[in-house]
Amino acid sequence: MIFKGIFTSTPYVWAAITAFFFGAALSRATKSVRKAALTLNGDIARARAVKWSLFSIYISLAIVSALCGTFIPGPSKIVNIKLLYFFSALTVIFFLSLRFKKSVGLLTVIVLVLGIGSVFLFVHSLHAYTGETKIADIRVLDLNKDSMKIEIIESPSDTEIVQLKGSYFAPIVKEVIFADYFVFLGVKTWYRFIGVTGFSFVKDKGVMTLKQTDRGFYFKRPEGISESIYKYFEKYEDSIPGVKTVQVDITAKKAVNLKVYSLFIQNDGGLQIVDTKK
Repeated sequence: MIFKGIFTSTPYVWAAITAFFFGAALSRATKSVRKAALTLNGDIARARAVKWSLFSIYISLAIVSALCGTFIPGPSKIVNIKLLYFFSALTVIFFLSLRFKKSVGLLTVIVLVLGIGSVFLFVHSLHAYTGETKIADIRVLDLNKDSMKIEIIESPSDTEIVQLKGSYFAPIVKEVIFADYFVFLGVKTWYRFIGVTGFSFVKDKGVMTLKQTDRGFYFKRPEGISESIYKYFEKYEDSIPGVKTVQVDITAKKAVNLKVYSLFIQNDGGLQIVDTKK
């Protein structure tokens, strides 16, 4: 599933594959026919045919992988100048490594080491980019016209019964978001689930609008290491590079009596509320 996600979530892997085949095609196109003929008993015509046949195969594979990189992750994801720089740099590296095998042997080794390391880091960071973390379940215990009673279940031993005004509930979540280079190393978004609040549709100037109708319930959490770290980031985020604290956009969910909802923090930011079958 991880490797499936690599090929479907980002065009960078496809760009690397395309760069390899494109670099191989350029290497083959610039190779001397006369030198190649020496390995074929001096048959220049055959060496030329082999050269351009292999060039055609490599360039075809490059086109196929480029099309896969466009349509599998999605065309919108390739509109990025960084992707062009990434592709160009790899193409040059692969071309030099394949064209001048003896003179750039050390470069080839370095490229392989960096490539393997990059793939490892990418796989390690994939969950940070595309995964999600379950933070709690919310069970609707009772629902009236203007109020609801819900149970917030963070763990089997950590539950809260809350009475809210309104017919929609909305989790209140704060996050510490890290820059892409931290995420690439596998750092996930940090979150603080601090409470819930209620919403209802009310008529405002003749228009029904979803508005907050409850001051909200906030957890009474003891001071601990994680709480202290979050407050530190929140206070000094302007002085810490690659770190930003935000409050997740309020996502209100219509409450249905006796139904259970699961709350998920997306590792690239955002909150998702999913109905469960409990």
